[in-house]
Amino acid sequence: MIKRMTGQETAARAVAEAEFGITEAEEAAKEVDRAEAEAEAAQIYAKAAVKFLKFRISNHTKKEAIMGKFNNRAIPIYIHTIISFLFQEFRS
Repeated sequence: MIKRMTGQETAARAVAEAEFGITEAEEAAKEVDRAEAEAEAAQIYAKAAVKFLKFRISNHTKKEAIMGKFNNRAIPIYIHTIISFLFQEFRS
């Protein structure tokens, strides 16, 4: 059996659908804001990494940095220093 909606029910449904559409638009706007914030954080990390690499390369000759002529013990120290620098840069 098919039930026909009255004018009041139709209006109520239209209002509910409009409100639902508005909340979906608000959620989409929040997602855009989150994405922009993540992009900004990624940009901060990238800038910090570039600063760090410029600093490290200036302390070693470019040839040594490019050829990877670091002893095996130094590599974990560099990784630790990079991570520390990124956290320090992100906090400021």
